[in-house]
Amino acid sequence: MLTTTKTTLFVFASLTLATAAFGSDASDARRSIENAYKRIDVAVTRRDSRTLLSFMKPEYKLTMAGKTLSKANMSRNMSVLFSTAKTLKTKTSIQKFVFSGSRATVIGQEFAEATAVSRSTHTLKTVKINSIFEEVWMKEKGRWLKQKTRNLHLQQIVDGRSIKPVIAK
Repeated sequence: MLTTTKTTLFVFASLTLATAAFGSDASDARRSIENAYKRIDVAVTRRDSRTLLSFMKPEYKLTMAGKTLSKANMSRNMSVLFSTAKTLKTKTSIQKFVFSGSRATVIGQEFAEATAVSRSTHTLKTVKINSIFEEVWMKEKGRWLKQKTRNLHLQQIVDGRSIKPVIAK
């Protein structure tokens, strides 16, 4: 009886410690990725493409509105956006977080707002974007990096009117 009780306590303690360690890893991963999103939001406002690209693996892919963009595509698009936008700001939050070792999957939401002069009308336009996305992060060499992003919902509003999303290649 005493041996059975000791064995049961040992198993319970082992499971508790394993769960606590796993929970700590998941908490650390979530905190790291939340901090990455904060840095990404600041980098957008500062038009800092170098920081934005540093959070993407070399093979990073973004799938949005049926099109897939590579990290190189994203870099070109950032250059155009940063050179034409008068103001930029984003706010990103994690809605759901799933952790598994060196991989984390995030369901997130991003609100973005930009003002830019229209090339066709030469008037100032305000663009608001609401995006729900699924993003896979991988931990490599102690850093969490985006492997791929898939937009689940994308709404663009220009000067108060909802429009079909325009995705540049």
